[in-house]
Amino acid sequence: TINLSANGLKHADQLAALNIAPVATILPPGVEENTTTPEGRKVVVCPAQRIEGMTCSKCRLCQLAKRSVIIGFIPHGNAKRKTGAVAVNN
Repeated sequence: TINLSANGLKHADQLAALNIAPVATILPPGVEENTTTPEGRKVVVCPAQRIEGMTCSKCRLCQLAKRSVIIGFIPHGNAKRKTGAVAVNN
């Protein structure tokens, strides 16, 4: 499955409105729980980032082509601040 990659919650709404593929997005700083986009679409934080022992190969939520939620990724690592700044502005 190919996901459309959004640079924030507002951008995720724009991509979801295209209705051509599922959407994944980076989350703004401080958002570490499930949330909604400005237009009310449900965003689920990546289970592998939230659940102890969960892995991408166990979860596979991103691979569901016909899912009703946007997957949100919590920025981490060396580029956390830069990535978070992008998410705030998009």
